[in-house]
Amino acid sequence: MKPNTLSQLIRVAPTSIVINPREFTWTAWDKLAVQQDLTYFVSQNRDIQAIPEVRLVRNSLVLVTGQPFVLAALEATPPLESIVCRVTCTKNDVQSASLTIVDPGVLAAQVDASACEGVLTMIFFEKALDEAKQAGVDAAIIGCRAQIRAVNVNATGNYSIVSMPQWIRNGTTVVWKWAFFYAEGFELSIPTRCYRHIHETIAPIRSLNGVDMMRGRNIF
Repeated sequence: MKPNTLSQLIRVAPTSIVINPREFTWTAWDKLAVQQDLTYFVSQNRDIQAIPEVRLVRNSLVLVTGQPFVLAALEATPPLESIVCRVTCTKNDVQSASLTIVDPGVLAAQVDASACEGVLTMIFFEKALDEAKQAGVDAAIIGCRAQIRAVNVNATGNYSIVSMPQWIRNGTTVVWKWAFFYAEGFELSIPTRCYRHIHETIAPIRSLNGVDMMRGRNIF
């Protein structure tokens, strides 16, 4: 590593990232991506909800991790104009490569603001669900909000459903928006338990927001 290097967040065009299979590695998170679902989710959400890592090689950005998410940004309809990545470099590197630095505090504030307005959530199923199963999924999602409110009586904020569950793509995908104001670790586990309940008792979940969260349950 060069002396005086810093880990920086940068905003870049996905098209400027060099994707070389010999250069990037697969993280546990990358391996959970379901590419077709992730690309559809990013098309609707307009954010990849991940921070890929890149490295600077002769002023070119070469992908290190996050390949499925960069691909989703490139293949989204329409493609994303920019994403946030992490790079380790010197101040001179920043200047010579004309990198656009992102302030972590500003980024966090933007994420918080978006969370208050409503976070898009999608559950993808392998097959279309009939009306009875769709109703069961809807009830589980709405009931999840009630559970969070029940354990969160002394908190300063709450989850709420901004938009009710809607079924799209011929009954294979349910989409809704959560607004997030406050939650502690125990309360944050309630949505995960909700997804597991749906997966184990109603219908197998293929992915949540394009990620196979049931296969990665030890990560969540």
